[in-house]
Amino acid sequence: MKTKDKQKISFRVSEILLAIFNNEILALPLARDQFLNNLIKVECEYLAKDMEGKRLSNEAKVFIANKLRSMEKGTRPVSVMLDVDVAARLNEIVGKTNIVRDAFVNRVIYFFLMTDKLQKYLGLGRYVSGINNINGNIPLSPIKLIEDALTAPFHYLRNELAEHDEKLYLLILEDKLVGFTCYAEYSDLPGTEEYKHQMEKFMNSI
Repeated sequence: MKTKDKQKISFRVSEILLAIFNNEILALPLARDQFLNNLIKVECEYLAKDMEGKRLSNEAKVFIANKLRSMEKGTRPVSVMLDVDVAARLNEIVGKTNIVRDAFVNRVIYFFLMTDKLQKYLGLGRYVSGINNINGNIPLSPIKLIEDALTAPFHYLRNELAEHDEKLYLLILEDKLVGFTCYAEYSDLPGTEEYKHQMEKFMNSI
């Protein structure tokens, strides 16, 4: 369905991830579609920046899409109303980089939830290691804090990753989360035969 300024887009989202996300959003005074629209709008530009000069191979794309479909408890189609310009920008970036669109959406939701397990996997603490606010100063007004968070939801996470020379959409996650991959060489994707051979070769060399 498409109106003058809105377009309905369907994504396939991990059942487990969706349940957690819906519970978190329901606990907040936020409309899910509006929130996802803003999150995707903001993150599309960071995705484009991280993917500059890169294009996912068709081989890797098929592997990632299959891993997403075969995730524990499967995936569920979710329809979201996006602004027409947001939907167009997302499709433009997906077309240019050849990424799996649903992998990007799942990744955004997964990192937004930022579980303790993910923090541990990334080697990050539960709290920001230093003060480096979005606009240089931390606002006293709660509404301004919310506005800042919506303007750059992963600001602090990106600061933490930058200390390790990592980029959000280029991080390779563990095997069971390969379906959330935006970019990787096929041989670097956990679960592929090439990856297994690389790991065997590495282990035999030490």
